[in-house]
Amino acid sequence: MATGGVSDLGDDLTLLASAHEVTDLNERLLAEQEALARANEHLNELATTDSLTGVMNRYRIEDIVQTSLANAERY
Repeated sequence: MATGGVSDLGDDLTLLASAHEVTDLNERLLAEQEALARANEHLNELATTDSLTGVMNRYRIEDIVQTSLANAERY
């Protein structure tokens, strides 16, 4: 019977170690997702603003005009 207890303890320790690894991986994944979101925000800013003045660039203005025209036609 003592062997069964040791085996159960080993199983419990293995499960605990696995749970800890999963928690660690989830935390690292969350940090990577947050970093990716920040990078995407920065890329969007670079793509839609003039780097010298910080105002909307031509691409962004044309996008707003097209959206506004489409909305005006619909309504």
